[in-house]
Amino acid sequence: MVRIDGTRDPIKVTNPTAGSRWIIGDSPLGKSNIIRWNTDEHNPESHRAYLLQGNCTGANLDMVITGSDPNCKDIGTLVNQKGEKASIYWAGTRLYANGMSFYPQAGKYFIGLLPYSSRAERAISDQFEMILNPRADLAVETVYASDGSDPTIVVTPVVRNLGAVASGKYKIKVTADPLPIYGDPKPLPTSVGYEKAYGSLPGGQYAPKDNFFLLLNPGTSYQITATVVPLGVDARKDNNMSATTVRVSGTPIQNKPPTISSVSGPPTLVVGQEGTWTVSAKDPENDILKYSVIWGDEVLLSKPIPAPAARSVEQTATFTHVYATEGDYSPIFIVTDEGGLSVKTSITVCVGTQCGSKVSQVTVIFPNDGEVFIQGKKRLISWRGGKGTVQVGIVRGDARLDSTIANYLVGWITTSASPDSSAPTKFLDTCDLTLKVCTSLRPGLYKIIVVSQDADGNYILWDNYNDRPGNVDLSDSAFGLKNLVTRPRVSMRMSPTVQSQNIAAGASDVLFGEYILDATESRDNVRFTSLPLRFSYSLGPAALSRCRLYDDATALTTGINEVDTSSASNSGDELRFSFDSPGPKVLAGTSKIIRLRCNVASFVERDSTYSWGLPSAASAINTTNESVVPVVILPGAPPVMTVKTPAVAMSVSSAVRSHTVKAGTASERFAEFVLDATQSSENIIFEKIPLKLMFSGLSTALQNCRLENGKSFLTTGVNQINPEIVSGQEVTFVLDDPGEVFRGTRQTVGVQCDVRLGTPAGSTYSWGLPDALTGVGSMSGSIVQVDMIPGEPPVITVGSPSPKKLTMEVRDEVVVVGEETTVKTFYGNEFGYEPFPSVLSAMNPAKPTRVSNIVEVIQPEDGKPYQTSWRVRALKSGKVLLKACVYGGCETKIITVINGKGAFAAPEDALNLASVLDGIDAALGRIESLLNQ
Repeated sequence: MVRIDGTRDPIKVTNPTAGSRWIIGDSPLGKSNIIRWNTDEHNPESHRAYLLQGNCTGANLDMVITGSDPNCKDIGTLVNQKGEKASIYWAGTRLYANGMSFYPQAGKYFIGLLPYSSRAERAISDQFEMILNPRADLAVETVYASDGSDPTIVVTPVVRNLGAVASGKYKIKVTADPLPIYGDPKPLPTSVGYEKAYGSLPGGQYAPKDNFFLLLNPGTSYQITATVVPLGVDARKDNNMSATTVRVSGTPIQNKPPTISSVSGPPTLVVGQEGTWTVSAKDPENDILKYSVIWGDEVLLSKPIPAPAARSVEQTATFTHVYATEGDYSPIFIVTDEGGLSVKTSITVCVGTQCGSKVSQVTVIFPNDGEVFIQGKKRLISWRGGKGTVQVGIVRGDARLDSTIANYLVGWITTSASPDSSAPTKFLDTCDLTLKVCTSLRPGLYKIIVVSQDADGNYILWDNYNDRPGNVDLSDSAFGLKNLVTRPRVSMRMSPTVQSQNIAAGASDVLFGEYILDATESRDNVRFTSLPLRFSYSLGPAALSRCRLYDDATALTTGINEVDTSSASNSGDELRFSFDSPGPKVLAGTSKIIRLRCNVASFVERDSTYSWGLPSAASAINTTNESVVPVVILPGAPPVMTVKTPAVAMSVSSAVRSHTVKAGTASERFAEFVLDATQSSENIIFEKIPLKLMFSGLSTALQNCRLENGKSFLTTGVNQINPEIVSGQEVTFVLDDPGEVFRGTRQTVGVQCDVRLGTPAGSTYSWGLPDALTGVGSMSGSIVQVDMIPGEPPVITVGSPSPKKLTMEVRDEVVVVGEETTVKTFYGNEFGYEPFPSVLSAMNPAKPTRVSNIVEVIQPEDGKPYQTSWRVRALKSGKVLLKACVYGGCETKIITVINGKGAFAAPEDALNLASVLDGIDAALGRIESLLNQ
């Protein structure tokens, strides 16, 4: 500001402010790095800005700007053009000095402002900090050991947008800090860390992707942090520029054993000849594998030829051995991972001069190296070795030569081939052992299996007794099979409608995905008989049951066609859904959406994830010519469902069902809820519980609403509630005394209310879950958020009573003479029955006004005629009409009385029948006496 006397206010830099942090490389469009100062609005001066470092707080600003102060360093010009306004944008990237440009380093600086005009004052800003802006993406892979040993966390940090740090050196530091668990008295393990330094890189490139290995304690949670730290003369130790944090659990999971890919060796040797065997294996966790071998001649060595009993070698799969005695040997090769899990395989070798007549090990020659074939084009499958007859078949591409090999068998191509031969195929069909029942071979990945007779003439895939394969071999690598059709006719893709979300343990019919079967490009209708889907999980497969595919609301897979995920061996396995006959049909030019629903087990580990993705291959049937139509699988990620087994949960109990109640009823139980702390590590204390009331009538119809736990009331007196709210609002019950749900247990809470007289019939009332509920941990004192498990509450309907009427029940409709039956009478309606004086009479069905003497009605012993239970004793055979009457009406039942032989005749008819039988007996006696004469 210019005063009247011509003097000016000192120019002041207003931005950056003291302690502010600017990011090197920040775009000026973001208006983050803006140098601002005050100036004369009517006579603006031109200015140039400098970056200063050191002790730049002295009063002699001339020395600061010229750089002559040894304690204040002029780093360079921020902009090489003058600024004619009260602000300058600076991207924070380039500095200019002596005609050259360069990057600034991270550190603490000042902004110096130098006007071009000699009569203007110089200015200096407050000290601020320049920081780098690397973005660290942190990938964490957890490798666990099933035996409880220390798991290794493999961290791969990737640093992006290096910016100014690219001109200097930097280091990446990775640390793992244990996290405490409430109620756990054990001391926390110490933090572990590892750091690695790097040199200069061209600006803007990525940092190298290196793995950092950290050994952690099982059963402990850690916070993993990756930090980028600049190095060099201008860097400061406290400049930790960026960090990314993840949480991992140290709970051990199942270690998976290694798999043996192939084993090869000489089929024959002579005594004393050295043989070489090679074993190839892989491990799912990329463990360092240990190979060992048992040669089989350990007890036969009688000559001084060296042959160890067994030997092990690390990181190699090549073995040499010399046999000292003739015979057939099957060396057993054992591969063991770091967790102690092992697999075995063996190969047969004949030692001696008579091996020509021995069994030769069969080996696949072609296909063996991941070839790709087109269906319909002839190919020759070839093999070496074998004895007698060789069978050639096809197994799935992920098959391995172990005890599970039979589970991967698709079918057979020939069962009568010769050793050292080949067999033609067009890869169209695969059959059973009779070669009569065949199915179409679909596009996908497969391996060839050849099995020959052993010394006993048997075909053995795997010898379970000796835990080794028979005379069998697989292709080393899977081959691909493609269909002749090049133009896609039918495709399958994920529908975006279903999104990843949290689901509750114990939920039913959860929608896991929607799949679009698209035949818009097909000229023919197609039908699906089955559909494979890829099932992936994080912590265990046995959590989903009764998985069904639906077409709208119609279930397509029911009964035995429902899928249980416990059959999955590994995450990523494809499970096949076989449709109920005849299967869904997709019309030409249309598409169909198939939905997948599953039930979730009640006890699932917290935060388990499950997803159902697209298969690697699928096919349909052309309904016109019954040919196989390949389905093109279009890429798409499936939704991931996370099961939230809450530490504390609240759900609606099924103990109270929807029912009808009459107006004026007292202490009616409207609902019951379950507070579940089975997953909690501490007791949970509640002082109040909100519930949501929904109704169709008047809320004032309910009075004296209170909570109870099945033993006593939790809210009494002033804590009882007479709700006066709008339907859907929550009512908060304040407990008389704080209630505690013990960890590892469940507690039920019920709602009771009185129903006012005069409540209109048809009014409905329902107490449901609140939107939120919190408790307090008894040990930690922390607020605990209760998870709500979705569920429909019961609906209680106020009904108008029906007219009371008499109901009669007869225990037996047929009674034997001399025995009794029971007759009960009830008088009332759907709201209950009540004792009422009644009369039971036995009448003649033909003449209802006459009393029958066929039965005897026995009054209760205490002589009270209004009792509802009667005894009726049968005196003679016939039919009788039982008639019960009460004020307002009568009820009748007809029963039948029979004699011991099941006759229904009247007594007088029985006498006549007896006379006839006596006459017949007399006549037969006379005939017999005549014959004897």
